Amino acid sequence: MLIDRNTVADALQSAVMKAFRDFDLYAEGTNFRAWFFRYVNHELLNRNRAAERQIATESPDELAEVVDVRTNERAVEQLLDSPEIVLDLCDEAIAEAVLRLPDQQRSIFLLRAVGEFSYREIAEILDIPIGTVMGLLARARERLRSHLWEYAKQNRLLPDE
Repeated sequence: MLIDRNTVADALQSAVMKAFRDFDLYAEGTNFRAWFFRYVNHELLNRNRAAERQIATESPDELAEVVDVRTNERAVEQLLDSPEIVLDLCDEAIAEAVLRLPDQQRSIFLLRAVGEFSYREIAEILDIPIGTVMGLLARARERLRSHLWEYAKQNRLLPDE
């Protein structure tokens, strides 16, 4: 869920420390997993916002030096000859598509898909109504489907019609 994957350990440690600090706020008999993941989710959102601000302040010259293989047609053709590399690219494409989701949609999608939380647990973690969880999850899935469909078309990963 983090934009900067190098900060995973720091984010988890910070979330644990904050949850421990506020442990007296935990209501005995309620869903501890949801309560704790609320702290994790807030920490991830804060770190992602900070990372997005840092990316936005980088100069265009620095960003121009980064070469994206997917924008180079010849490189894509070479990659298509090797299925292993294509699968690696698809994994990257999925990660990129997930990171492009709005914060709340990304959190809900990952809590459901990776964390395997129920709609009710996600609603508790994010402190939002369960109907909102279902609606935002549906929108997140549709955005991912659309983004990945376009990616597959652009990179000729779909069978010819």
